Amino acid sequence: MVVVCLGIVIMLAIFTAMDSGRNAWLTGQTAVELRQEMLRASIRMESELRATAPAQQSLTAGTNSPTLTFRLPQINATTGLVLNTTDRIQWSGAITYSLNAGGQIIRNASGITSVLANNITNLTFSRPVSSANILLVNMTAGKRAYNRRQMQDSGSIQIKMRNQ
Repeated sequence: MVVVCLGIVIMLAIFTAMDSGRNAWLTGQTAVELRQEMLRASIRMESELRATAPAQQSLTAGTNSPTLTFRLPQINATTGLVLNTTDRIQWSGAITYSLNAGGQIIRNASGITSVLANNITNLTFSRPVSSANILLVNMTAGKRAYNRRQMQDSGSIQIKMRNQ
């Protein structure tokens, strides 16, 4: 009888440890998924926004917005350069980043829509007053883990717009 009770206690301890390990694994997996989504969007946005100019995007210094519209240098089909015939940068059509109701960061350019990231709960673009060529992007990602625990992660990137 004592041996049976002792065996049951040991089995309960093993199952409890295994369940705790499984929950930690699933929670960690969700945290990694959220970080990957934010990183994927950050890399794409940073590469494009770095190429724009303060005058070619929709935010003025000291403001913030959940959407951003901007233009990129565009290669001239005739000359193969980004400069036009008067040696000025030729700009693309408008490109917009925004957060839709489904928690996706959307990129819209010339009517073509693409998804940059999923599970995003907040997206804010801002420009500090102190530096005219800096653009800040803040985002928060959230998702319910498999163990029904709500997970959140946030991050920000600071981008220096290089074309003046």
